[in-house]
Amino acid sequence: MEKNKIDFEKQILDLIEEENKKLIKGQFFCNTISDFVKLIYKYNRGDLIDKSIKTIKTLNGKNKIRIIAELSRELACYDKKRAEQIINLVSISSLKKLKKYKQKDFLEHKALVYTLTGKLKQAQEFLNQATLIKSEEDKEDQEFEDKSIIEDYAIRLAKIGANLKNKKLVDIAYKTLINSKFGYDEPFMLSICKIYLEMKDIKIAEKIIENSIKNAKKQEDSQKEWIVQTLFSIFEKNEVLYKKYIDKAISVMESIKKKEYKLQAIMCYLQLYYKKNKQDDMFKKIYEYGR
Repeated sequence: MEKNKIDFEKQILDLIEEENKKLIKGQFFCNTISDFVKLIYKYNRGDLIDKSIKTIKTLNGKNKIRIIAELSRELACYDKKRAEQIINLVSISSLKKLKKYKQKDFLEHKALVYTLTGKLKQAQEFLNQATLIKSEEDKEDQEFEDKSIIEDYAIRLAKIGANLKNKKLVDIAYKTLINSKFGYDEPFMLSICKIYLEMKDIKIAEKIIENSIKNAKKQEDSQKEWIVQTLFSIFEKNEVLYKKYIDKAISVMESIKKKEYKLQAIMCYLQLYYKKNKQDDMFKKIYEYGR
C-alpha cells in the first residue's frame, strides 16, 4: 500500500517536471497553467517555479508576456511572493514596446495579481495606469475601451473570488463597478449578482437586481434586451427571485420598441415560463403574444 502511494507520487512529480519543461517553451494555455500550479503546490514543489523564473527571464516576444501574466495570476492564489516576483519580470521599458491594448491588458493582469495578494492600493494604481494609457483613437472610443477594462477586471476578480470562496474579493469586484467613473453595462453587474447568489448573499443580489431593473428603463433597446435575458437566466435558477421580480422584468421587456430586440426578449421569457410552469395552454398564449 505504502509502495503504491510512493509510486503514484513519483508519477505526479515526473509529470510536474515534464509540464515545467512545456511551460519554459511557452506551450501552455491558461487551464493547463492552472492545473500545473495546483499540482506544484499540492506536492510542495515551489522550487520548480524558481527554475521557471530563471528561464522566463531569457524568453522574448509575446510568449514571455502571456506566460508571465497567466502564471502570476494563478500563483497569486497559492504563493504571493513568487506571484509578484513573476509579474514584475516585465519592465516598464518592455511594456512600452507593446501595442496600447496589450499594455492595458497586462496592467489589468497586474492589478488582479496585486488584488489577490492583498495589496489593494498598488492594484488600484495599476488599474488607473491601464485606464490612462493614451491611444490614437478619439476620446469616445478611448472611454469605451477604459470601461471595458474595468468591467473585465471586475468579472475576472469576482469569478476568482467565487472559485476561492472568498467573498471579500467579490465585494471588491462589486465596488469596482459601482465606483467606476466610466460607468458599466448592467449585465456585467448582473453577472456579479449570480456569484453573490452562489455565495448565498441574497441581500446584495436583490439590491443589484432592483438597481438593474430601475436603470434598464433608461437604456437603449439592445441593452434592455441584454438585461432582461440576464435576469431571466437568474430567475430560472431561483424561484424566490422569479416570483418577486418577474413582473418588473416583464415591464422592462414590454418597454422595448424595436421588434428584433423585443422578439428575442419574448422568446427568452417564453422559454423561462415554460420551464417554470410546463402548462401547454399558457405556453400557447405566450407563443401567440410572441408572434
